[in-house]
Amino acid sequence: MICASPPFNLLILPFVPYFWISRDEGNLKSLNSMLCKIIYFPLILVLSIVFIVANVILIPFAYIKTLIHKISLFARKQSSCQTMVFYFFFGIPMLLVAQVTDFYWFVKHAYMWEKQEVTEEG
Repeated sequence: MICASPPFNLLILPFVPYFWISRDEGNLKSLNSMLCKIIYFPLILVLSIVFIVANVILIPFAYIKTLIHKISLFARKQSSCQTMVFYFFFGIPMLLVAQVTDFYWFVKHAYMWEKQEVTEEG
């Protein structure tokens, strides 16, 4: 059986008798997984809104920082003027488009249930 913080734990109450009676472990695991996703949805909804708002607020700072970096690369002859001018005109649209992929990966990782192993090499 799953646990959730109030008031979301009230959503579990109707299923408690079924969890006590049922002996089918596969069915219990699938019901538990479904309930976890339902209960987790309001939290991920709020966090997604915060994620999007924070990213949109940070876009101008990212644009300015990257533009300064591109100017310094151009001054040190490590980058062409063409890339600097390209970013000057298309940097903000590129950052806005990147928000779509960032949001996709944010939601995907938020609903990822399998623990990924981290290995150290060396």
